[in-house]
Amino acid sequence: MRPLSTLRPPADDRLQERTECSAQDRCVMLMANRVSPAPDSPVVYAGTAQPSLLATHNLEYVIAAGGVLILVSVAWMTWWGVGRTLRPVERERQFASTTSHELRTPIAGLRARLEEALLYPDDVDPRDTIQGALRATGRLEEIVDDLLLLTRLRGADAAPPELIELGALVTEEVSALGPGVPVRVRAVGDVRVRGSRIQLARVIGNLLSNGRRHAAGAVTVTVDSAGGQALVAVTDDGAGVPPADRERVFERFVRLDEARRRDAGGSGLGLAISRDIAHAHKGTLRIEDSPVGARFVLTLPLAGTGGSRGGVDRRAPGNRRQAQEEHLTWAPTARRAGP
Repeated sequence: MRPLSTLRPPADDRLQERTECSAQDRCVMLMANRVSPAPDSPVVYAGTAQPSLLATHNLEYVIAAGGVLILVSVAWMTWWGVGRTLRPVERERQFASTTSHELRTPIAGLRARLEEALLYPDDVDPRDTIQGALRATGRLEEIVDDLLLLTRLRGADAAPPELIELGALVTEEVSALGPGVPVRVRAVGDVRVRGSRIQLARVIGNLLSNGRRHAAGAVTVTVDSAGGQALVAVTDDGAGVPPADRERVFERFVRLDEARRRDAGGSGLGLAISRDIAHAHKGTLRIEDSPVGARFVLTLPLAGTGGSRGGVDRRAPGNRRQAQEEHLTWAPTARRAGP
């Protein structure tokens, strides 16, 4: 009886596998096992007919087709899922690229400081290294927090609205400011809207921070109402924003010229988040003409108006609220050290 194969494994590799085919294209998958290293050791063969799927290239075709199908399915689901929340595609692609750059910058700075401390331990002050690392991680935290907030604003269901008096909310935010550029508040009472207090406080805080960052000497905030709309205007006395850039400043991570460049402490997402919050409250946030500096105007429907005329309008005839009801608040300036 003819053996299954003439394969004889060497003494140092006593177990071998092979597929052998006859002239009739019948293939056998066999295993040869040399019993011992001795030269005359017997060899035990075990074999089975190769399945037809393996005997041809059909298996390769099936695997390739399955792989292509999986790739196409994953690509389509990814495109559909991302495209559903990130439109238009080209703008969001640019946003992803910019976000990656913004995240890499503090990471690169953090890595450089740590590598410097590791390479030159005698020349580096550990306290300076730790402080620099904390600043970099703080910047990363700000960017990530703002990105998460953007995601929630775009994808989450709106929280139950509450009645908010904008004059009081603005005064609270101004009172919470630290030392720096003073802020003057001119607020009319009973300008009420419905919405999320936390989100609207975030908008006002962002506008105040932006105004103080670019002001030459002071920031003015006015709270008023007209035509069924609540109006909050934040005006600084800085260099202003050119008309051509008044929409660009609401894009994410946009930097203008040196006169209004975002400082190192911001995430670059504050104004974009503020506009998204305004839109979520069926309002608007825009830049209007101003004799000096930049004037950001937040417009929201008055409580109970649903965006139509209603509520209390200070400019309406017979309105009982007079100019003497307005009040002024100033943010604290830097404290003097010692007597």
